[in-house]
Amino acid sequence: MVVFFTALARFFRYPGKWSDLVVLVAGAWMIASPWAIGRQSTEVFDGAQVIDVAVGIVLMVLAIVSLLLLGLTRGYDEKRKAEEGGP
Repeated sequence: MVVFFTALARFFRYPGKWSDLVVLVAGAWMIASPWAIGRQSTEVFDGAQVIDVAVGIVLMVLAIVSLLLLGLTRGYDEKRKAEEGGP
């Protein structure tokens, strides 16, 4: 739900660093949640844990890529404004 509402907020506001950080934290929680809330089982393969960890990894990777791209585009915009002599 956190990721869903963060995605909705990005549609209505300018995407920034805060939304990527929220998704990054949500991904970390998805990875840690099976162990943090004690949902482990004695089975060798528990599909729910695998899915939680996989979704968490995907969320974290996408958030990191988004943060990197945001930094690159802001750096490019600042460089372009400096070359044009704008503020």
